[in-house]
Amino acid sequence: MNKYTALLLSLFLLPALLFAGKATTPKGLQAEIREQRSTTDAIATAIQQRNAITFTYKGAQRTVHPHRLGKSKTGNVLLRAWEKEKEGVPVNGWRLYKVQEIKSARLIEATSFEIAPDYKSPDSSIPTVFLEIPINNKRAAE
Repeated sequence: MNKYTALLLSLFLLPALLFAGKATTPKGLQAEIREQRSTTDAIATAIQQRNAITFTYKGAQRTVHPHRLGKSKTGNVLLRAWEKEKEGVPVNGWRLYKVQEIKSARLIEATSFEIAPDYKSPDSSIPTVFLEIPINNKRAAE
């Protein structure tokens, strides 16, 4: 992750994530900050390098191709991703994830992906974009 991305995430994303949750103890808050930083680092790196990530969301293990990270009109930090698998079963569909509910995010470095079908930019669900997959091929620009 480059310095600009790290600064952007630190200044805008972490406060939005942390204040969206409930109050906690100082140690609990430090653990939450570490978890959210790890999650956002994995997502940002995956978007920039077009790598898949795996994480737990609502109790299910998922593998996704992340395309956009940003904030909704209501202030939730969201990830728009093409879900490849849920609990090892192929899914292949678009999903929105609340980033503060993502647990144990891990980059899968040996993967690479193309922009998924029907990717649209801009995205009305995520009007404030922090990071988006670079659109540099003809199909994605249509």
